[in-house]
Amino acid sequence: MAEDSLFDRIPRPAVVLGQHVSPLPAGVLAVQPGLAFAAADGIRITLHGRGGHGSRPETTVDPIVMAAATVLRLQTIVSREIAATESLVLTIGSLHAGTKNNIIPDTAELLISMRSFDTDVRDRAITAIRRIAVGKSNAAGASHEATVDVYESFPAGESHSILVGNLHKRMIEDTIYQRTGPAGDSACSELARCNASTTAESPCEQGLSAPLFRDHHGQIAGVRPAPAPRGVAVRHSHRRQRADRLLRSRIDKACRRVA
Repeated sequence: MAEDSLFDRIPRPAVVLGQHVSPLPAGVLAVQPGLAFAAADGIRITLHGRGGHGSRPETTVDPIVMAAATVLRLQTIVSREIAATESLVLTIGSLHAGTKNNIIPDTAELLISMRSFDTDVRDRAITAIRRIAVGKSNAAGASHEATVDVYESFPAGESHSILVGNLHKRMIEDTIYQRTGPAGDSACSELARCNASTTAESPCEQGLSAPLFRDHHGQIAGVRPAPAPRGVAVRHSHRRQRADRLLRSRIDKACRRVA
């Protein structure tokens, strides 16, 4: 959008807030200062062989065999070339080759998804991918070296620490917690507010969840609504939607105060 002259049409914002999915419990809003999401690269490997009939493989250079060997060798990048103190994920999500069981194809294609936090680790991994792909095609006697194309790249998501701290504070102050009652009771749609500090008399001690959520590293903080007590009916979808809209409105107000 920026390349498409977005800021020529609207004012340049002082703060940009992004939202993304994450493997957290349902209903949790989480904020993370510093590195929050890894950089992502999409990589395509094309292995060039020589096709032929399946009954005469000796006349061919089979790209499927090359692809199988390449897949296995790529697994050693993370396990043998990246230190335990570094982080890298390398997933081969697609392998395409051939159209029929008795025809050896001319080419095979691998699609890789790679995630990293450090640019040095990323560069070393891409170099290793190229080395392995070219090495396997040369070992197979292919007439053309494998081609490696990094066709998409996204930098790591890094949040401004001061902004995140202010936003987190506002999220706690304006946190909305749900308190439910028996089926048909108006308490099923009651919303209660809870401050960061809790006492025996505070709403948090009356069946509402704690205002903070942290993962096992203690790095991610957020807010979540309390679960319904045993024997209490879960509210209907329209009540959930209404509460979600109210929660989004509260978060929007907090973001405007931060900006």
